[in-house]
Amino acid sequence: MIFFSASTQVYAEPKNTKGNNSERNTSIANELSQDEIDSLLFMREEEKMARDVYLTQYESWNDSVFDNIATSEQEHMDAIKPLLDTYNLPDPVIDEIGAFANSELEELYNKLVEDGEASA
Repeated sequence: MIFFSASTQVYAEPKNTKGNNSERNTSIANELSQDEIDSLLFMREEEKMARDVYLTQYESWNDSVFDNIATSEQEHMDAIKPLLDTYNLPDPVIDEIGAFANSELEELYNKLVEDGEASA
């Protein structure tokens, strides 16, 4: 399975699955470059940002299209989480709508919510 983000490919399947779990986890962690790690962490939080925007718009406009898209964004978040677990990476997601570890994503969230207040 391959995940794409903007310009980065992230390979989800570990290349080395031999050995015991401890050896495998160490091997898996060593297989990721810093760019791949950064991409996985960013993708997880970017999907949360999109979900949060659509949840906020749903609350504002009570239009089911926003709820439907938020559900899709949650599915995207859910698809990335096992990769973080597989590679023993910390989850950057803060369990609060509109709160982000990445300040750029927080700024984008605020801008998109503000823009969405003008009209559905």
